[in-house]
Amino acid sequence: MYKNIIVAVDMSENSYRAVLEATKLTEEDTFITLLNVRDASEAQREALHGGDIIPEDTIEGLEKQTSLLDSKNIQYKLLTKTGQIAKTIIDEANSGSYDVIIVGQKGKVLKDIIIGSVSRRVLKESKIPVLLVK
Repeated sequence: MYKNIIVAVDMSENSYRAVLEATKLTEEDTFITLLNVRDASEAQREALHGGDIIPEDTIEGLEKQTSLLDSKNIQYKLLTKTGQIAKTIIDEANSGSYDVIIVGQKGKVLKDIIIGSVSRRVLKESKIPVLLVK
């Protein structure tokens, strides 16, 4: 199986299914990185209007995903970055540290982005295998 898995996560149900799929690919010494990317312009707008840097619904969704990994005793870390979502995921996945990237086909990215555009770009530009989860 894989030793070092990166999973692109947000608070969507597809993201949860991606984490669930990652748990099926683990062995005793597998390490999972959950990568949550906040769109830079959205984070800036929220900060300027007094909003949280990471909204409460995102935190709750991520807690559901980390609880799944905790319940299965899987080693993981949560990596949160701000930037252009697809590019940030690709840059991290292509850093040379990972064996596979797992991403949900549809997530709650931005309302004005075509659904699935992030996963499509990750699939196209990743240098490592990509597992898309519906």
